[in-house]
Amino acid sequence: MDFTGFDLTAPAADDQLLAVHEALDKLALKTSQASRVGQAAILRRHDNEEVSQVLGISLSQQEYWTFSRVWLLNEIEGK
Repeated sequence: MDFTGFDLTAPAADDQLLAVHEALDKLALKTSQASRVGQAAILRRHDNEEVSQVLGISLSQQEYWTFSRVWLLNEIEGK
């Protein structure tokens, strides 16, 4: 699943939205920072700069998004 084509602002299949929320909840148990970055990027559709501003982290900490994206995709596709 590629999140770039995944528009959560439009009506989405309930199972897809539920899968994203469940995966974000599981990720939060492992690392809350990566989960927060994932939520901001996926659910709120912020770009890297906006995520940095909203969460008060530097752009150099964007490795959280890389980790979050890979972890979430593996979690969701594994279902």
